[in-house]
Amino acid sequence: MSSLLLACGGPATSETVDPGPAIGTSTTGDESTVPAAVEGSVELSLRRSDGSFLEVGELRGRIVVLFVLATFDGPSQMTVRPLRELVESDPGVEVVGIAAQQGARLLVDAYEHALSPPFPITYDPLEQVAIGTSSLGTIEAIPTLVVLDARGVERARHVGYCDAACLAELVSTAR
Repeated sequence: MSSLLLACGGPATSETVDPGPAIGTSTTGDESTVPAAVEGSVELSLRRSDGSFLEVGELRGRIVVLFVLATFDGPSQMTVRPLRELVESDPGVEVVGIAAQQGARLLVDAYEHALSPPFPITYDPLEQVAIGTSSLGTIEAIPTLVVLDARGVERARHVGYCDAACLAELVSTAR
């Protein structure tokens, strides 16, 4: 890769990526409004394209839909529309996109600009969220939707494209 960058006029040095805070740690310092973690609650530290971190554990208290995607994948792109409708119609639900592919750090910004989803698109700087066994359990295929209840515990999972009715059914399992 560095040879390719060098040949294209880019830097030949490799960049060290700061993985951010340890998984499950808070970056806000105000944990009084976040319910305590329970056994089985999902704790992930995800990076946004602007370099800031999104702590999934800090979303406890709300239903969360984790949208595991690949930026190049058609079904992932198609799923953005029903997720957009969900976010706009149900303020009690948070959606977080997680790009689970090699080089995600380089692709999430362009994906956000191209599709303008009303939810953050992130990536795991430790690359623990990927197809196969991951920190979210087994990711069989892309896209995968993982629904967390208000305690941060997984209540539903769907693999593949999910329309509005499918999303409504998934979210209902976490209420």
